[in-house]
Amino acid sequence: DVYYPPAEERVSHFRKIPDFTRISVLNTLFVITATMYIWPKKIIKSLKKKGPKEVWRQYFFDASETNLSITLAVFLGVFIGITPFWGYQVILIIILAQLLKLNKAIALIAGHISIPPMIPFILFASYYLGGVLFGNNIPESFSTEFTFALVKDNVLQYVFGAFALALISAIVISAVTFIILAIFRRKSKIALEK
Repeated sequence: DVYYPPAEERVSHFRKIPDFTRISVLNTLFVITATMYIWPKKIIKSLKKKGPKEVWRQYFFDASETNLSITLAVFLGVFIGITPFWGYQVILIIILAQLLKLNKAIALIAGHISIPPMIPFILFASYYLGGVLFGNNIPESFSTEFTFALVKDNVLQYVFGAFALALISAIVISAVTFIILAIFRRKSKIALEK
């Protein structure tokens, strides 16, 4: 039996702000330790034990996940990687992959489409595609002086263009991924049956 005393007799030693802060700091330290030390250590140990080729096969061609599941993870990663959520893309990919029960490793790798060498192309393509959607004239060169007024006038064009580019790129890249998986997984399945 459990005894719940009346509200006026209950005693709590929980201090709202200090204890909540301590719990938050402790949780943050555990997450940082896990992501910066424990998980990388496991991956390195796995790479040493199995080799890069086997780890690649395990994450991408593992028979436990369907081609559609892997393709959806790639779609999610590419879509969020191109959208203008700069600074929050990795967090969004992890949260959405968890909610949708998709492979987080594949989604994160696909999300790195916006690495520094690609960023200027993504920005320009987003701005250009937004101009096409809004029917705006696209300047032939960007030699005009860069001002906050220019950014303010064109931010909506860029945002809509970025989402359109993200959707188009995610569809194309995930379709190619699905075709590659269908071909290579069929070959590996035939090889295993022999």
